[in-house]
Amino acid sequence: MQIKILNWVAVSGWFVVIIMLILLAKSQPMFVTVYDRYHNYSPSTTWDSSLTEKIFYLLLITFFVSILGLFFDKRRQHRKEDKYHLSLVAQAVISFAGILIYFML
Repeated sequence: MQIKILNWVAVSGWFVVIIMLILLAKSQPMFVTVYDRYHNYSPSTTWDSSLTEKIFYLLLITFFVSILGLFFDKRRQHRKEDKYHLSLVAQAVISFAGILIYFML
């Protein structure tokens, strides 16, 4: 039962990571192109702060859920052939790096 729950946590975590990447792409400032200059169009040159705040909260949730999943994964390690879910480790590392980048910018 715990293995199925950990698998669902890992899969749902990757869906959240994909959602964060989509939000990140939408929150980026637009690049000014030659076409924009020619037609005197000035796109937004700043990050969308409401979307970046949502990304930050999703990063926090993903980080804590993956750490909690790793904790439960550690508790069920009884045999030598039992292994950690590397997906949860990757999610924790990616989320932690995203949190650090958020505070650096």
